[in-house]
Amino acid sequence: MLVYSTNRTLWTTAARSTTTINATAYDGFIWGTATTTYTPSKTSGYTAYRMFWVNKGGRIYSWSWRGL
Repeated sequence: MLVYSTNRTLWTTAARSTTTINATAYDGFIWGTATTTYTPSKTSGYTAYRMFWVNKGGRIYSWSWRGL
């Protein structure tokens, strides 16, 4: 059996969303508060495998993989 493995990294970008809450009209103006929520970027990883079964003559007779 011959196994190749490699480490892979995935990441997501940061996101921002703003929501206005508690808005009220006073003195001809609209007063309120705004809440901004940030989702930070995230990094994760995994190992990808490629497996090959080789017979005594050096021929691959089966293979499989796990991970992208």
